Amino acid sequence: MEYEDMYYTATNLEGVNDAYTKLMLKERKVLDAVNSVVQQKDLEGMVREGHGTIMDEPLSKLMRDTGATLIGVWEDLQEGKALEEVFRSSRRIYLGVALVSLAILLLLLSKSDGR
Repeated sequence: MEYEDMYYTATNLEGVNDAYTKLMLKERKVLDAVNSVVQQKDLEGMVREGHGTIMDEPLSKLMRDTGATLIGVWEDLQEGKALEEVFRSSRRIYLGVALVSLAILLLLLSKSDGR
């Protein structure tokens, strides 16, 4: 009888599996929480280092970068550089901002004409 109880206890893995599963679920939750904190810190670090989105920039920096981009494009065009180099991807967002600003300025000027 005593050996049968020991054998049953040794071969009954239901409780072990449940405890292991619960432990793994808790570990997964902790790992997910730690990963989200690390991702948030990485994102904050990227924004501080200047790799964030354009929406995170102050307006003064956006205008300064747009002006610098327009000057750089003008100088590159005067030097006769290839258009792929002049309009490289890092400049495109600022060129778009400049074109939208120009469009808004022209719209306001046409509406204030009074005719």
